[in-house]
Amino acid sequence: MKSGPRRRTATTGSAGKGISFSALAGVASLLAALLLLPLIIATVGPEDYGVWLVILAIASFLFYLDLGVGSAVVHFMARSRSGDESSKPDAIASTAHAWSVVAAGGAAVAFGILSWVYISTQGTSTGIPQGDLVILVGCGYALVLSMVLRPMSSVLSGAGFLHIERGNQIFGVAIRILGTLAACSFSPSVGAVAIAETLALVAPTIASLVGVRKRNLVRIRVQYVSRSELQRMFRYSVGAFSVSMVGAAILQCGTLLIGYMGSPAQVTYFNAAFRIYSSVRQIIGWLTDPFRPVLSRLFVKDHAKAGTVLYDLLFVAFITSATGCVFLILSLPLLLEVWLGQGAPLLEVQNAASILLAGLILNAIHIPLIPASDAAGRPGAFLPHQTAWLICYAGLSIVLFPHFGITGVTLAMTAPLPIIELAYLIRAQSTVGLAGNMWHKRVIRPSLPVLFVGLLAAIFIFAMQGRLSIIIASFGFIVLTFLTLFLSRKLWSYKSILSSLRLES
Repeated sequence: MKSGPRRRTATTGSAGKGISFSALAGVASLLAALLLLPLIIATVGPEDYGVWLVILAIASFLFYLDLGVGSAVVHFMARSRSGDESSKPDAIASTAHAWSVVAAGGAAVAFGILSWVYISTQGTSTGIPQGDLVILVGCGYALVLSMVLRPMSSVLSGAGFLHIERGNQIFGVAIRILGTLAACSFSPSVGAVAIAETLALVAPTIASLVGVRKRNLVRIRVQYVSRSELQRMFRYSVGAFSVSMVGAAILQCGTLLIGYMGSPAQVTYFNAAFRIYSSVRQIIGWLTDPFRPVLSRLFVKDHAKAGTVLYDLLFVAFITSATGCVFLILSLPLLLEVWLGQGAPLLEVQNAASILLAGLILNAIHIPLIPASDAAGRPGAFLPHQTAWLICYAGLSIVLFPHFGITGVTLAMTAPLPIIELAYLIRAQSTVGLAGNMWHKRVIRPSLPVLFVGLLAAIFIFAMQGRLSIIIASFGFIVLTFLTLFLSRKLWSYKSILSSLRLES
């Protein structure tokens, strides 16, 4: 089987360029989520919107029935660009596309069953019109069937065009904003909002397909579909898939449990807190994603450089998480009051969001370790850790939710993290050669001044009270953080990080 070299019509991007576009897309997604939620709640109500959020969570979770083939596409496409002749781009893309068709069919069947069970037990209690319920389910099916095209996003990333793929995500955010505004203004119903959000989620995938074809990166042909290629991709992807799927279960667990144990309104207000958490987490994930193909290539030809890049990546992820989460925790009282209004349970949402954000600072320890281990050829290495976290989270949620509501669910998610993160670090010693003393020197020690500034800001708010103290402390924290990082730039090896950012993605 021959699949000749592809003629490229554009140059690939660097890790820094990928991060820039990723950060822009993440910030745009965060702002859209923050600005649109109160409008949606005011227009369609928290109960109706909560039903759609559960259906959306079901559809999103079923994306993982592709068994992680997308991660294999990124990995082997990147290796192909580093001289790995066993990785043929046409065969990789064609085989992944064929498999995605099969996976989408299975996901559609599963979605039909799960959505019917939920709507028949919970969804009809809100009084949503039958026509809107049909639209909600139809939108869920559209999302599930979009799995057929999802490998094209991975092709772009693996071929060195992550910045283009992230640009497509920004395009989706724009559609979400315009579509939601139109739905709330001209057709105020949960069905119209669901259509707008579905279009926003599907559009980037279609745009990625257009981008692949425009740049002539691969040829999708039936004759390039290979059972041996699929088996090779599965040997890599199943490990990555298992970790990713359990990770997805962790992210969707709270919404699904509250959806079945509580009310749709509780789902909406939990989602308000979780939307802040997941948006910041998404930014961190998108900061690390550009390094997935970089590390895949380096682990082929330069292990020493791969180790240097890994420590740079760990620091960038951790300092970004610490800065963003501390700022949001400090400013939450004012942010939620402006965002959700006095009619929402502000204190409950604030407590839930604060707990999630505090946990996210710890999360940032392991988030880069998963793609790094995948790139090193050790996918699935953290499956026991992810599984233990999921079991603890689900079990504690069942116990705490009846007593503490959505705050109990966030406590259940965050409480196991200190032990879980320590286990991640221990496991990373064997998967990517992480050295504890070097990790402390390159990641934790340069971050301590920023955490200390955050502690001082929190003490200032507690001592002074009032809105003015929150504003002064929040923005004062940001100014002092950037000043601290500038003055300590040699401590966190800024030259090494700049060098890593220039690497071709």
